[in-house]
Amino acid sequence: MKKNILVVLILSVLFVGCFSSNNSNTREEGSNMDMLDENENKIIGDELEFIGTYDSKTGVMVNISCYCFQTGYFTSKEGKEFVICFEDGTEEAPCSKKLKIIGYFENVVIEPENTSPCPKGERELFYVTKFECL
Repeated sequence: MKKNILVVLILSVLFVGCFSSNNSNTREEGSNMDMLDENENKIIGDELEFIGTYDSKTGVMVNISCYCFQTGYFTSKEGKEFVICFEDGTEEAPCSKKLKIIGYFENVVIEPENTSPCPKGERELFYVTKFECL
């Protein structure tokens, strides 16, 4: 009887552990990842690839510049729009009409100082690790 209780307890712990680790990898509701389907992106390792157009906002004081300096809006060829960020030290793409980007989505939380014009907030950004003008 004690062995049966121990086996049930061990299996319960394993089940809960497996379930919670699978649950932690799910996407947040409303994220851009939820809007994308298999036909419009290609997964490369842990990175995604998109083709579309880019509207740079680098050097312009807009809300998204509070989250990233080299930033802008990317519109995939399927019409989905999201904010992209070129990582610090990476040159921004010199093209805007047809661009292939590779990178990853990440939620960014900012808590600026009182003197900053940026409000406290959270935003999902696509960090570009590689790009190619097409």
